[in-house]
Amino acid sequence: MKKIITVLILGSLLSCAGQYKVRNNKIKKENMEYFNVDKYKDWEIDNSYSPNETTMFLKKANDRVGIFFRESTIQIETTNIQSPYGSIKVYYAKNKSLKSILCEFYTINIEIYKMYDVDGKLIKEINYEAPYKFTLKDAINKIKKEYEIDFENLTQKCVLERFESVELDKKPLYTAYLRNMDNPGIMDYIVIDGTTGETLFKTDMALNGEGDLPPYYKYIESLKKAEEEKTAYYKTYKGKDYTKEEWEVFEEEWYKNYQEKKKSKGFWDDLFNKP
Repeated sequence: MKKIITVLILGSLLSCAGQYKVRNNKIKKENMEYFNVDKYKDWEIDNSYSPNETTMFLKKANDRVGIFFRESTIQIETTNIQSPYGSIKVYYAKNKSLKSILCEFYTINIEIYKMYDVDGKLIKEINYEAPYKFTLKDAINKIKKEYEIDFENLTQKCVLERFESVELDKKPLYTAYLRNMDNPGIMDYIVIDGTTGETLFKTDMALNGEGDLPPYYKYIESLKKAEEEKTAYYKTYKGKDYTKEEWEVFEEEWYKNYQEKKKSKGFWDDLFNKP
């Protein structure tokens, strides 16, 4: 009985990088992807999880599959115990055709999300890479080079996120929690610009997190403080009040004018003092 149940709920495990031939936004019938109950019959039940009548977890070598049977859909979540990359595929229960595909890096949505109708017509697409000129791979390489931490290695026990900041008018950011090499009770935290790749902010946090402001909000607070300092009174000169930024501009202009006058004066002095 166990073997029969296993066969009935086994699904196809296909690569997240699979390509589809699309014409007029519709997949040719012979290229449509379907949930296939006959594939992967040699996969084992993964006893790390508790199955039930509508859920099954399977494994083969390093690959893992979670299959979820719902009233109108069948969802397959694929992962690998040695890789942070995975995918979620949803199929229509009605005809077993592919409904949607989502690729992930840890919990980050990546690549292009696609949704199809029951006849294989592409009805929705979201390019999760579009906001990030500094790509996910760029961010991984930057952190690997500067901190010797490889996010493609699951043993690192670090966290990488990316998002469009609500507080900063949808500015694309990467944030990373990195293990501190000198103090195991501390995590380093960095914010990276999703457009330029510049490191915008650094701080740290205790792992117990007692009474500490979350590091992302420390970053937001630092920006608010910097903005307040720009508009705050800094100095008065000849009856005029200056902010710090205005004073720096004034000093720069004053020095520039001084150098030009000094240079001009020296020219005439040299001219009239010639022997």
